[in-house]
Amino acid sequence: MTPEKFQMFENRLLKNYKHRLKQAKRLSLTCWRLYDHDLPEFPICIEFYEEYLYIAEYNRRHTLTDEEHTEWFDQTKQIISSLTGIPIDHMYVKLRKRMSHREGQYEKEAVTESKIITVQENGHKFLVNLTDYLDTGLFLDHRITRQMVATEAKDKIFLNLFSYTSSFSVYAAAAGASAVTSVDLSKTYLSWSEDNFA
Repeated sequence: MTPEKFQMFENRLLKNYKHRLKQAKRLSLTCWRLYDHDLPEFPICIEFYEEYLYIAEYNRRHTLTDEEHTEWFDQTKQIISSLTGIPIDHMYVKLRKRMSHREGQYEKEAVTESKIITVQENGHKFLVNLTDYLDTGLFLDHRITRQMVATEAKDKIFLNLFSYTSSFSVYAAAAGASAVTSVDLSKTYLSWSEDNFA
């Protein structure tokens, strides 16, 4: 990859960082998305969770050898670290690949040590797991929709089917829903949901 491409990535990242950091401070967010595959040469998603970064690389066809890919990703992480001030050892990296029927998306991965932290979004606290699963437990791109639920939930009965970790349910309950029911097939996620309500 050419130095010009890395410079383009750094410029885009800086622009996003300045804008989204202001927004995060204004909204009291400790979790927010910095970058989402804005440039085709950098098919990654970068999300802030407190003082950690979650980086998802989208698996794609490319002409890089394994060695070139490692070099590309190392340089990419170095740019991210120097711009955000987050050390590389505070970055958690996952590979996202196409799956049939979401196969493996919710399966626990083999990790040596779990990294579970609490984040804040619009005054609500949520547990996120940066290590054990492909997803963290909180879809940051759903923040606006969760806020919309909060504006509509007062005095309503709220049923959350396939609730995952129940972030929408937390918003509805806090907004004054008269009843909130969260349903999921996974005992793990139902337990996680209870923790999010604690």
